[in-house]
Amino acid sequence: MSDSLINAQQGEPEGTPSAPPAGSQPSAESRPEWLPEKFWVENRPAYELLAKSYGELETKFRSKEDDLRTKLIDELSSEALAARPEAPDKYELPAMEGLDVQELAQHPMTKWWSEFAFENGFDNETFQKGIGMYLEARMGDIPNPEVEMKVLGDNAAARTEAVGLWVGKTFEGEEVEAIERLCTTAAGVKVMERVMKLMNDSGDESVLRPGMAEEVTEADINKMMQDRRYWSPSDRDPAYIKKVESFFQKKYGS
Repeated sequence: MSDSLINAQQGEPEGTPSAPPAGSQPSAESRPEWLPEKFWVENRPAYELLAKSYGELETKFRSKEDDLRTKLIDELSSEALAARPEAPDKYELPAMEGLDVQELAQHPMTKWWSEFAFENGFDNETFQKGIGMYLEARMGDIPNPEVEMKVLGDNAAARTEAVGLWVGKTFEGEEVEAIERLCTTAAGVKVMERVMKLMNDSGDESVLRPGMAEEVTEADINKMMQDRRYWSPSDRDPAYIKKVESFFQKKYGS
């Protein structure tokens, strides 16, 4: 046997893989079970088709969602409008003790609220709740007569009666109405009592009633001259004397 280091026979080294038979082809990649056939093109996934199909599905789903939302809103709106009166002036005002319904109906706030409620599809119950909340808020701002009378003390009735008589004698028309609004509180009554005192001290009502000086009669002047502030040496009031003389001059002066 030869110990030659070379192999004279032509052959392939041991362990070399054999070539595939002539005419055979590599096996194709298998389609995953989760991937539909329409997305398997030329033995590979068609990602472009898959993305396009997903986008179309998403658009269709969103469209159906919008349609469902619109339908639901329309149904809810129809239900709300079904309970709404046929016109803004058809809302009914709530019945509350001491409430003048006719006066409330003419109030600008009531007109605005009825139109707002109608435009927003409110039913009559919701409309009345809104009116009730408004009235409760206003009532909180209105003075409580019983509380105000307690503030004036035990002789509150006599004090308010005296102010009322004096106001009715001294003022007229809208002036009286304005003072009556002022006297809805104890503080207002006290203000008018102070005015009364100032008037009694000065004896000059012309500061409250413009033009009164021109209306002073001879009897008025004679009465003023009988006041101790005019004739009494101990009680003479120069300011009062000047007013009497001023009235006298206007009445009889040339």
